[in-house]
This record gives sequence, structure tokens and C-alpha cells, in this order.
Amino acid sequence: MKDFLNNYKLVRVAPDGTSASTFVLSAGTTDVNSAAVDVFGYRSVAFVLALGAIVDTGTLALKLQGSVDGTNNWTDITGAAYNSTTSADDNKLIGIEVSALSPSYRYARIVIDRGTANLTVDSLIAVLGAGADLPPVHDSATVEATVVV
Repeated sequence: MKDFLNNYKLVRVAPDGTSASTFVLSAGTTDVNSAAVDVFGYRSVAFVLALGAIVDTGTLALKLQGSVDGTNNWTDITGAAYNSTTSADDNKLIGIEVSALSPSYRYARIVIDRGTANLTVDSLIAVLGAGADLPPVHDSATVEATVVV
């Protein structure tokens, strides 16, 4: 397992792309799009969403989207979706992964659809699988340190 940090790039992602320096999504029902993640040169991207509290009637739908410029023309990635309609997902992790997103799309994001009642997102992490010619340099703006022994 010590090869994990040598083979994957970690990026902490703002769950609401309109608030790029806020990494917790407070309880609410608004739908949001995460900040864009540059996946150029990586062989895969996985988003890991850490949920907080979900009110009993809360619902959640997630989907992964790709874009060539990270700003416009976001396109749903077929099959990269998750739906939940239960508070049993309180404080759980949800992962969505797609391989070979690049070069079709240079950027990826998660669409978070929160419905009916309050739902909290504690954090969102993107894990990028290194390409053959690209070492996994971790995002120094959101990852303080990695230690491999």
C-alpha cells in the first residue's frame, strides 16, 4: 500500500465551485457544482465525498461531468452517478471514479443535487491516477504533506 501516494495525486476540492475557498458544504437543499479539477495527463479521476448529517427526508443525487475548458459546456459522464434517498448515509463516504476522461475532457467536476431536506458535505477529495509520463505531484494549495515510508 505504500505505493498509493506515489501513484495518485490528491486534490481537496471545494464542493461549491462558486466558493472555491470553502471546503465544507453547510446543511441545505441547494444544488451545487464542485470546483473544476484539471485531469490533463492523468489516467483516471475518482471523487470521494464525505457526507455529514442528512435529515430523514433528505435526498442526494451525484453525477460526474467533464469539460474541455473547465468553464463551459459541461457534459454528463455516462454511468458516473449515484442516488440516495435515505438518512442511513449519514457520515458515510461515497466514491465515483472514471477512467480515461482525459483527453476527451481536460476538467472534471461533481454535481451535487440535494433535495427535500438538509444535507451536509464535510469534504470532497479528487484522486487522480498518474499517467505514464506524469508523476503525481500533489496539489500544494490543498494538501499539506504526504509521507511515504
